[in-house]
Amino acid sequence: MRNLLTNSLKVCAFVVSILLSVQAIAQQVGQSHLNCPSPSGTSGDLAVVNVFVDAPACASCTGGNVTYPLKMTIHNGTKSVRTAFALYGTLSAGSSINGYSGNIVVCVGAITVSSSDDIGFGLGNQTFTVGSITFPCSSALSLTNNVLAWTDASGTTTDRCNEFLAATSCKDVQPKCGVAASISIRQPLSFSKSQTTSCSNSATGSVTVTPIGGTSPYTIVIGGTTFNNVTTNATKSPLAAATYNFTVTDAAGCTASSTQTVSSQFCCTAPGVGSSPLDIAKCPGESVSFTASASGGDPAPTTKWQAKQPGGAFADIVAPSAFSGFATNTLSIPDVTGLSGYQFRAIFTSTDCTPATSNPATLTVKTVPPTPSTIYHPPACDKTTFSVEVTNVVNGATYTIKKGDGGNFAAGVVITPSDAIVATSTSNITFSNIPAGSGFRVSVVKDGCSPAAATCSTATVGTPAARANNVTTTTIEIGESQTTVKAYPNPFSDRVKFVVTSSVAGQGNLDVYNMMGQKVKTVYTGFIAAGTQTFELSLPTQQVSSLVYVLRVGDKKVTGKILQINQ
Repeated sequence: MRNLLTNSLKVCAFVVSILLSVQAIAQQVGQSHLNCPSPSGTSGDLAVVNVFVDAPACASCTGGNVTYPLKMTIHNGTKSVRTAFALYGTLSAGSSINGYSGNIVVCVGAITVSSSDDIGFGLGNQTFTVGSITFPCSSALSLTNNVLAWTDASGTTTDRCNEFLAATSCKDVQPKCGVAASISIRQPLSFSKSQTTSCSNSATGSVTVTPIGGTSPYTIVIGGTTFNNVTTNATKSPLAAATYNFTVTDAAGCTASSTQTVSSQFCCTAPGVGSSPLDIAKCPGESVSFTASASGGDPAPTTKWQAKQPGGAFADIVAPSAFSGFATNTLSIPDVTGLSGYQFRAIFTSTDCTPATSNPATLTVKTVPPTPSTIYHPPACDKTTFSVEVTNVVNGATYTIKKGDGGNFAAGVVITPSDAIVATSTSNITFSNIPAGSGFRVSVVKDGCSPAAATCSTATVGTPAARANNVTTTTIEIGESQTTVKAYPNPFSDRVKFVVTSSVAGQGNLDVYNMMGQKVKTVYTGFIAAGTQTFELSLPTQQVSSLVYVLRVGDKKVTGKILQINQ
């Protein structure tokens, strides 16, 4: 320690007033106001060997503040007596010497010469009582930013301690000087302690004990676990919420004991994915449901569904979506029209824990074959049967012919080549041997999907058949009968008109949302008169997009679905 502290001293650029007196100087402590310049040069004349609290062996230091004598050992590396030694430094926070804290100055002397001279010089250490130090047991003591001053071997015998303590600048002190960046103060064995909180549903806490003072290394026992040769601290983990005993023993055999309580808090447990939704293919106009489930999680996880349009990103499904159950394990979609290629996934969350995300499921909306276009071939003059030719054939579709009223032909009637034909190409298909007077109805199905209507004729023999094509309504009326909304055309390409018939007058708005509940556009907001009025929506053309409109007038609400198709 002596060599370490001696080597740390560098001589300040002070010029000393010379003292020869060997008179004893009582220790003095005061407040330091010095702001010394950076020292230059070196000197190894005097060095601080040790600063220590003069407490009884293994003194107890486990409470709050304690007070003991503070002593300092100084090494004189010369043959001469030094009549005064002053130390300027910053005392660690929370501590005080003789009532002074923060920046302090201590002056002691005289520093005598050792009686031994084993290498040709007087080598000696002398210990002084600096004063009375008060400090908290759980904090390490130190002196930092130190400047050391002492007299040289010749000159005046004037006692300079009073001047050192009263000095307001370095020029007033003028001794030889050195510096020591930091000086640790040896103190009685103590400790600081800390804990990390444990989750109430698992053991995740810890206790950390840090030795202070005493003699290193230490042996620390925490909750029955022993840590040997500790020089910094010891931590025991994982620990459940409880109170744990610990003991610190230093190299001199001194001990200090206490307890540390690990507190408890509720911590969530992250859920997993029990099952993911499956890919589904449906026909336009059909409904569909996707189901997923969580595995574990505390508290019980909540569920939310997300959807992704083709080429887009996943986004939460929120009200007022046409979908339902988007906060449950089953997401329901009443009509899949326009949603081909959409993906859906569930996210499970237990409070702040990392959520679990299911694998996505893809919805495929099948292509509906067109309503059959037919040519009626009446019976010849000597025949009682006719034939029907289908011209817009879809390869792989099944075409079926029945009577005009939708019933089966009478027993014994054999339609050729059959009353149900699977197309193997796009060539026309002809049904023959159909009894005159029965009329006919041709329907088509492919991959389980059919158009809304079949081609139908109730013509009799000799009368050309009238073909009824598939005609779908372009208006949607939803909500109370007194307030209606009609949208046309529907499907639309880039423009659609809304005919609003309101039974009441008042402030209102007409908004359009996508199927995930995200607002696409506000069509109108403002006063809506009782009666009928028309609003128009213009949207950039998309390939296929299902949309939901919501009309609100006063306390009335009307919703409906429109389909945008790139035509």
